[in-house]
Amino acid sequence: MCMTQSGTFLFLHTVVILAVSFFVLVVARKQDAQAMKAFGYTIAVLLWLCAAGVFFKVVKTFYHFNKASMGQIGCSKTDVNRQNNMPMPESPMKHKMPN
Repeated sequence: MCMTQSGTFLFLHTVVILAVSFFVLVVARKQDAQAMKAFGYTIAVLLWLCAAGVFFKVVKTFYHFNKASMGQIGCSKTDVNRQNNMPMPESPMKHKMPN
């Protein structure tokens, strides 16, 4: 998957989390019980923190993609294997018998 598509999907997650927090706040303000209001505000703040974390991941993804597209970051076999979640092959030098 392209890095920009990954960043775009993460950005959509941020928007959805913020929309849910808006509706949590609307419902929390209509509550009469103070405990329910406090609970709603707490949930909204936690959703904002989650949205901020996802947003910073988006910024990091776009920044990394831009550096890679400008040739500042090389793509090695290690990077490709990490992106594909493949285990790294062991070095053939590890199994060399001593003289």
